[in-house]
Amino acid sequence: MKPVSNDRKDLFKIRCLIRHPSAQLHTITYGMGHEPDISWEAGSQKKTPTGRKLDHKNTDTMWTRVFLFPGHRDFFACAKEVVDALIGKRDFITHLLETGGTIKVIIDVRGSGNSGGMLPVTLMNLISELGIELGLEVFP
Repeated sequence: MKPVSNDRKDLFKIRCLIRHPSAQLHTITYGMGHEPDISWEAGSQKKTPTGRKLDHKNTDTMWTRVFLFPGHRDFFACAKEVVDALIGKRDFITHLLETGGTIKVIIDVRGSGNSGGMLPVTLMNLISELGIELGLEVFP
C-alpha cells in the first residue's frame, strides 16, 4: 500500500473516507494513524477545490486518505489490505460510528484500463463486522 501520488498509470486508487458531525480532525488523524490527504472540520469555512471561500460552513468533519497500488489489477484484493489495516483500529472505528460518523472504503477505478476482481466472502464479513461501507466509483 502506497500513499497517493500524481502517477496516472495506476488503474485504481482506494480511499478511506470518514465523516463525523462533531469529531475534531486531530482526533481522527491520531486514531487512524495517518495524515489525511483531504480534510475539513465541522464549523469551518466551506471552500471550493480551488480555495475560493463560500458563504456557508461545513456541517461535518471530513477526513480522507488515498492509497495507490501500482501494478495491481485486483482492486478487491487491495481493498482488503485497507480493511485489514482498519481491524487494528476497531475500538476507534466503533466509537466514531456510535457517535454518528460514517466510514467508507471507496474503490475509484479509472475507466481507461482493465482491472477487476471478485469480492470474497471473507472481505464482506470483515466490512460487516467493522460496520463500514464499501463503495465503487468508475471514472473515464
